[in-house]
Amino acid sequence: MLDFDVSFVRCDRRRFLQNVAAFSAGLAYPFVTPPPSAAQTALPPAGRTIFVSNGAQLASALAAAMPGDHIVLNDGTYTGSFQITRSGTTAAPIVIRAANLGRAYLTGSLTLSGSDVWLYGTTCTADRSLNIRNDRICVLRNIFTGRRAIYLYRASYCKIGYNYFNPPADDPNTSWDDILLDLTNSDVAANRMSRFNHIFRNHFSSRPASDPASYLNRNHGIYVATYALNNYPPTGNIIEYNLFAHDRLRPIYLKHGGNIVRGNTILSSPNYKYRGMMCNSRYGTGDQWIGNYFENDYGLIINGSSHLVLGNTFAPTSSCRLYLMAGQERTSHPPATDCVAAGNNGTTIVGFTFYGGNGPFLFAERNRVEANVGEVRQTQWARNNVISPNTSRSVPQATKLSVQSVGPWAI
Repeated sequence: MLDFDVSFVRCDRRRFLQNVAAFSAGLAYPFVTPPPSAAQTALPPAGRTIFVSNGAQLASALAAAMPGDHIVLNDGTYTGSFQITRSGTTAAPIVIRAANLGRAYLTGSLTLSGSDVWLYGTTCTADRSLNIRNDRICVLRNIFTGRRAIYLYRASYCKIGYNYFNPPADDPNTSWDDILLDLTNSDVAANRMSRFNHIFRNHFSSRPASDPASYLNRNHGIYVATYALNNYPPTGNIIEYNLFAHDRLRPIYLKHGGNIVRGNTILSSPNYKYRGMMCNSRYGTGDQWIGNYFENDYGLIINGSSHLVLGNTFAPTSSCRLYLMAGQERTSHPPATDCVAAGNNGTTIVGFTFYGGNGPFLFAERNRVEANVGEVRQTQWARNNVISPNTSRSVPQATKLSVQSVGPWAI
């Protein structure tokens, strides 16, 4: 029997700030704590246990939930949209869980408006099936088969781990995200940004497109979105040890800075028909990309300033590379400036452009490329950068994750 670890559900703010301090001081790579293990995701002890077998019983149990309750869904299908407004506590969360892993089917939406709520072991089949509207939510060992599976709005200190995402890949006209962390001006004004969330050990897959010839993918795996691009505090989200092997244009797409992305594996899906798959720090400052394994079309695209790119591996394909980008004012893409790329394995290009047209572009400048294993190339839109064969930083070894190490059945 695994023991519930109350420290697991506490926020990752301290861990994030330790990483930032290590980067700012130029210390060893900022692996200040190991990733959570399967044992740490053990269910908390139950106060009351309430078994339900249909949608009406589930709605009633959610309305009357108390801290420590386990609402257990027997095998079957639960039709309708559900919401819980009650909150648990860190030591006694409210748990909504399947009696048997993956065999309780939620066919509508579920909105978690209370804090300290867990969703565990269900299968969610609807588009935008899970809406998270409060803090300290844990989403563990679930299966999601719809588009935009998880939507976080003004939700912080949440944990999303060991889930399986398998949406359809045949919607050419709509942009969908498996996990969307939404940020707006009003969120900043209200000090209610989605911050310090932890996304780990998930398996991102997708079903083949029914008509690959017409499929133009604009979708994302994990999308940290923002609609006002300047002067935001760092979000501090940690995205680690996820496996991406799916039909998504951008498996990880960051439009706000201050995130930690480490130990992920990004592969092109065998069903993928649209060239251009990439990960991207699009705006902001201070993202950390550490020890990731890239085997996708365009590797990693870096825009913005003061990012750390350390110990990543880029598979030797024609375009899977690290790109420290030149900027383009017309398309609101800032250049890469004051970034550090150290100990990466593969080709690095500084000052790359692919925004269309002939410029003028904004220079990629004041970047440092250290101890790169592979070619380093600078374009005419790169200036005042330092290329060094050595680095003082400790460099991690990127590892290609296996399916057995992620998702609901990983142990």
